[in-house]
Amino acid sequence: MLVQQRITSAIIEKLSGNPLKGKGGTNQRFKNLRPFGMLDDCFDLCMADEMYAKRVNAVYEKCEGDKVLTELPSAKEMDELWHNPKFKTVKKWSNIYNANAIPTKLRSIGYTKEHWDNGKQLSEKQVAILAEVEHNRWNVEELLLGYRPVTKKEQEEIEQKAALKNKKRDEEYAHYDIRPYNDLRNGSEKYDIALTRHLLLIVKQDGKL
Repeated sequence: MLVQQRITSAIIEKLSGNPLKGKGGTNQRFKNLRPFGMLDDCFDLCMADEMYAKRVNAVYEKCEGDKVLTELPSAKEMDELWHNPKFKTVKKWSNIYNANAIPTKLRSIGYTKEHWDNGKQLSEKQVAILAEVEHNRWNVEELLLGYRPVTKKEQEEIEQKAALKNKKRDEEYAHYDIRPYNDLRNGSEKYDIALTRHLLLIVKQDGKL
């Protein structure tokens, strides 16, 4: 049975291939569902948004600590990161949403084409402002993608056993980092700062903004 999906096929794929609790095999009730029409699996003559999203993902993967990239990985390496079977569809959309927000974030601090043409870099103050803006945007994005903040009890459990953070996120869609920027724990703000430091590198293309 064909089921049209506007954005992603993740839900249908999960239903049709999800093992039954305590049993082997798949859920027989939904095993014949087949998705079609997804935006994340279509051909587009203009793939600029996906290109920028791949760059966002590359920065996220390659930046460790305070490391600042002077250039992005090769297109081949970025494609390999993007098409890695372990790279979840929900994360692809997260990178796409991030990339789509870059022009708005730059305009919000008054960064213009003139600044770009003159090679003006972001100041530390602008990086700090946009890092908080990025985290607020990410909070809303994660809620729209189906994640939720952890409960007080879950937070205490994670703070006692760090390995539970990813387990809660992947199995229960409870994300420890969905919280105000000034309440982030364990240095999680480093991701927002790293992505912000590389905004101009991400959008750089043929010397144009």
